[in-house]
Amino acid sequence: MTTSDAFSSDLCHDFQRHLIEVRHYSPRTVVAYSTLAAALLRHAGDEASLTALDRRGVVEFLRLDRGKATSKVGWNLRLTGVRTLYRWLQEEGRVARNPTDGIERQHIVQAEPQPLSLAEMVALVNAVEEHSRPAYRRRNVAIIVTFLHTALRVAEVVSLDVGQVDLAEHLLRGVRRKRGKIFAAVCNDVVAACLEVYLVVRPRLARHPDQQALFLSDRGGRLSVRSVQQLVARYAKIAGIRRPVTPHLLRHSSATQLASLGTPLRVVQEICGHSSVTTTQRYVHVADRDRFDAADRLARAFREASARA
Repeated sequence: MTTSDAFSSDLCHDFQRHLIEVRHYSPRTVVAYSTLAAALLRHAGDEASLTALDRRGVVEFLRLDRGKATSKVGWNLRLTGVRTLYRWLQEEGRVARNPTDGIERQHIVQAEPQPLSLAEMVALVNAVEEHSRPAYRRRNVAIIVTFLHTALRVAEVVSLDVGQVDLAEHLLRGVRRKRGKIFAAVCNDVVAACLEVYLVVRPRLARHPDQQALFLSDRGGRLSVRSVQQLVARYAKIAGIRRPVTPHLLRHSSATQLASLGTPLRVVQEICGHSSVTTTQRYVHVADRDRFDAADRLARAFREASARA
């Protein structure tokens, strides 16, 4: 079976439609999972063989990616996609059981990303304020401040429309999160003030009066995820922040600051849109570490003062 045959099969077409219309996955996830389904179909040979595939057959597929051994990260990504495919096939009644049941994810030890401190957050905003081109200064500041104060994902920020900004209620309404969830993000006074100023100058950036995107590119269209990633990285370097800074790190930093200020875990989870509280607990652990470090500094100062006495 060729690649085009796999993609044009009824099974792959229906699965792709399910990912878009029911799961509401991002375009990147839809492409990744659809490509994986087509690869598995080629591996099995035909749809009948795919639906009859057992656990051993799935493991064999997961182990190799285009003829090469799969990395731990690759294994987990492929397992998630294949598991999603077979869960859908179960819902459709095309398979009696899910052959991915019992197949475990690879354990990966990841270093916690070091969140920005409050001083680094301020330095980043100042760098954007001072070094942006005048025409885009208000837009750039509004983008960075939105990340730092709302903990939104980059896809959520670039997908915002003007009509979602409710300055009177201090809300970003109808934010579409993962798996089609709809959320109203709270704008504090800092975000609201920056958005209010930006909205005054935004018409100068728009090429068409009916353009609904909140954050516009230099071509007057919706700003892309890649453009925002480049913007964040560029001004972080100007701000003197030596480690890599991404929109995700800004989100991580926002959540960490919320946790360090004593925000209840449940509230941080809701703000971040985490489906599992385990994900949110990472930020609390970082905040706890900061508090321990502060206590240690106090202990050292106390011992030094005692020694001098």
